[in-house]
Amino acid sequence: MAKKKRTSNNNRNFSPMRPETRLRHGAIWVEKYSNQHIIRDYRKKFKLSVLETLEDLYKLDVLSEEKYDELVAAEYKNQNPTKKKRGKKAKEIKEKQEYEVVDPWESEFCLVMGYTSNGAPYGIRWDEL
Repeated sequence: MAKKKRTSNNNRNFSPMRPETRLRHGAIWVEKYSNQHIIRDYRKKFKLSVLETLEDLYKLDVLSEEKYDELVAAEYKNQNPTKKKRGKKAKEIKEKQEYEVVDPWESEFCLVMGYTSNGAPYGIRWDEL
């Protein structure tokens, strides 16, 4: 008999509950909660992204407005823009390295007048000056 395929848990950013229902259940859950890591545990419980979690906890009056703004700003700072900068920076370095191809004859010739049909350069050498 064939084995069943396992389903992956790649939809962690998807919450199966409607926001209104989640907020009602969240209010009950917050009242019973007694640990220090409320943001982490709320996120795990309801399978939310960090920004959704912060928004819900702000609506439930668990986070103050200052704390909410601070955490949202920190979350946006930690997201993709830094990765994009790294990608651009790496691309610029790669392009720069591509253009820095050194001609092996550059050290022998003072002036390269041209190239033969086989690709060998001819011109004035440093020795001839």
